[in-house]
Amino acid sequence: MIRKFEFTSEQKVITHTTTVRRIRALIDIPGIGVKVGDLGGFIMSNENLSHEGDCWVFDDAVVHGLFTRITGNARIYGHAVVEGGSIISNGVVVADHAHVIQGDIQGESIFIRGEVVLESSIIKGTFVVLEGKAKISNIKLKDTVKQIHIGEQAIVKNDKKHTLNIWGSFLTISGNAQLLDVYSISGSSILIDQDAIVKNEVMITGTNVSLVGASCLDGKIDIAHNVEITECVSIFHTSNEHTHIENVILKGDFHKPASDFHWKVLGNL
Repeated sequence: MIRKFEFTSEQKVITHTTTVRRIRALIDIPGIGVKVGDLGGFIMSNENLSHEGDCWVFDDAVVHGLFTRITGNARIYGHAVVEGGSIISNGVVVADHAHVIQGDIQGESIFIRGEVVLESSIIKGTFVVLEGKAKISNIKLKDTVKQIHIGEQAIVKNDKKHTLNIWGSFLTISGNAQLLDVYSISGSSILIDQDAIVKNEVMITGTNVSLVGASCLDGKIDIAHNVEITECVSIFHTSNEHTHIENVILKGDFHKPASDFHWKVLGNL
């Protein structure tokens, strides 16, 4: 195996037990514009960056941790930090001030940038963008995920009891949206935007689902198929059982418990 980097004498102390050292290229890596002698970022050990493939750590980015590994064509830029046993592979780009902790990130055209904090999550998909100041933890994006965008100051996280599973295509979670302890999101063309709040074991399924404005769903609610919830809508449900809402369009400024309409209509309101 041809070694593609060596350590320089420049080092940085991360904690009292962790020191990282800057790397320097020993070979040209034409695919990413790295030439012999170019300085890279900081890693803790040879195990953090594979000598195979076009993967590289650039600028002042830091990669550390006993089982943390950058492989394939993955690239780490700027002041990004990857740690905690994370695996970053294939065509993944981590940049700017993004921070990945205990992540398993694999796929093509996956961008984690800005000031994103991604923790304890698995992402396998295509055209995934996590950016802005989004805070994301304990989620799982399936292999079938395509073109999902989580940005701005969105918060997407779950407790340790379960993992948020996301399937499908053309999913957008942006603005100041908050998804807290949501079970699953599936289907395609699902938009959760602006100040929408979805929390407490909500399940979202089907296609063309939109949550925008200041929408709020709270409780065990199951939403399915072409649902549109806009503006200042608020739906709350305190039962231990899931309320099922199907093909419902809710618009305008109102506030009511899901039970008010659940048994009356399972079609458009």
